[in-house]
Amino acid sequence: DKAKMTEAKEFLQKALLQFPTNSEIVSCMTDVYLVLEESPEPMIDILKGAIEADPQNPQLKIGLGAVYAELQKFDEAIVMFDEAIALEPNNINLYLNKAYTYTRQGDAFGKIANEMSWNDENRGGVLAQQLEAYAASIEPFEQAHQLNPNDINTVEFLKSICFQVRNVKPEYMQKYEHYNALFKEMRGM
Repeated sequence: DKAKMTEAKEFLQKALLQFPTNSEIVSCMTDVYLVLEESPEPMIDILKGAIEADPQNPQLKIGLGAVYAELQKFDEAIVMFDEAIALEPNNINLYLNKAYTYTRQGDAFGKIANEMSWNDENRGGVLAQQLEAYAASIEPFEQAHQLNPNDINTVEFLKSICFQVRNVKPEYMQKYEHYNALFKEMRGM
């Protein structure tokens, strides 16, 4: 309920004034902004300060990555997810966050391209950036798949992304065929 989340936000803001480097408060505050669908921009400096005070805390880096992704600062988000992965290399959710961020970046490029005129000379470059972002998501999706090979959702994402970029490189078509077959096998088709 939005009223309770707004109340939680006010409470957490007061708590942050007293404990500005408390990672639990900072993490909760970030979640509240995202749930309320408010711009989480105010959290950037707070999260940076908390990370400076506790640089080994992956949750803070995940939080800052999520804020950056929400603000469509995708490159900054990827850096934060990479730093979190360095701290927790076996955390499947970190690889998924990174992969989803790349796909969101690709979607953002696609939206830009769709708003351009078909004969705009820059449209091809924007579409190429879309495919690059989608292709970049393959590696973290594959790392997530290695950590949990039985997750059909990750396999489905891999199948879909590899299909999107299948004409970029022959290896992507091979990956598509592999993950499509695996997906069918997992679904019992």
